[in-house]
Amino acid sequence: MILVSLSRHGLQCMLSICYKYSEHRRFEYNSEKCGVIALNDSVRSCRDRKWYIGTQQLNEVEVCNQLSLICDESLSTAKSLNDASNKLRGTVLNILNSGLHPGGLNPRTLKTLYQSVVLNKALYGCELWNTWTPTDIKRLEVAHMVCVKHIQSLKLSTNTDFSLATLDVDSLKTGVDAMKLSLFGQLCRLPCRY
Repeated sequence: MILVSLSRHGLQCMLSICYKYSEHRRFEYNSEKCGVIALNDSVRSCRDRKWYIGTQQLNEVEVCNQLSLICDESLSTAKSLNDASNKLRGTVLNILNSGLHPGGLNPRTLKTLYQSVVLNKALYGCELWNTWTPTDIKRLEVAHMVCVKHIQSLKLSTNTDFSLATLDVDSLKTGVDAMKLSLFGQLCRLPCRY
């Protein structure tokens, strides 16, 4: 569970609501597994910040990993992007080297596997990548191109536009932007009470 608040009082109120709900549904929160990340904190307000879920005090942490979404106090996405590029390459190479005959699967079948399994695994939570730099985009695009070329059994020196066009795959930045727009559209269609 991730809670976001603009004030200490607001966060404590949300934690109290969660605790009351857990009492009602008869489950407990483990305070050792929970953490609070303070964004844009000032040094003088650091001493009197204490959060409680029930009677247990929560610790302040610098990095939180929730369902493989990595969030830190500077809202950096470098670690998430690095993990995504490693997952792209690693998952494709594991599928291709899983003991199948090299010509056993045609590129269309591998494209379907790539789009439904590999991209969903690697780009999970990409809607929250708001601080990515051109270097980060380039790193992801290179991993994407390596995967597309391996799927088609092309040499790595093959023209990138050619390999994308023959497999009918978009660039990774286009896919991430489409996912961000989809999330934004869903948020805009929420009822006013949210």
